[in-house]
Amino acid sequence: MCRGLPAGLRREAAAILYRAFRSKLGRLLGPRYVAIPFLASSFAPHAVLSAYSRGELVGVMGLKTRGWSFFSPTLSTAVHAYGPLRGLLVLLALRAGAEHPGPGEMLIDKLAVRPDARQNGLGALMLSAARTVARREGCEVLRLSVVNTNPAARRLYERHGFQPDRTIRMRIPDMMSWAGFTAYTIMVKRI
Repeated sequence: MCRGLPAGLRREAAAILYRAFRSKLGRLLGPRYVAIPFLASSFAPHAVLSAYSRGELVGVMGLKTRGWSFFSPTLSTAVHAYGPLRGLLVLLALRAGAEHPGPGEMLIDKLAVRPDARQNGLGALMLSAARTVARREGCEVLRLSVVNTNPAARRLYERHGFQPDRTIRMRIPDMMSWAGFTAYTIMVKRI
């Protein structure tokens, strides 16, 4: 486990994230041959925790504080990937759905583990590492969101001390089918 992401592993990290979040982001970001380069160009490497097994990247966690963010797409990266109109729409949709940490909070923006590396305690190690980074950054709270269609992730977070804060229900039927979930729960852990 280490903080940061070497430039040579950006596409691999993007592929891990795309696979994990394809049901939520696939319709917005499009096919993998377009989405993966876009994601890779939008990472802030210092805001990534990366996990390795036998020298291979197997897990990625994005972090966000009030000062920096894991995923920071720009208009130029969106236009380069999708063209002017679609690029603007993708960027606006991503920004509209982005969560922002409050004072003293660190947000776990994304957590993804390669399927062949799951069930080995890697998620727990990554959560522990996030806690360490949050302490170093002077944060008092870790926060994350989990969708109602991912009960395994919610159980993992609860086992590691995250408590539900509130649940937000999607109110627009088209948005529910587009996003692949009907509600998400914000969970917090005091550190």
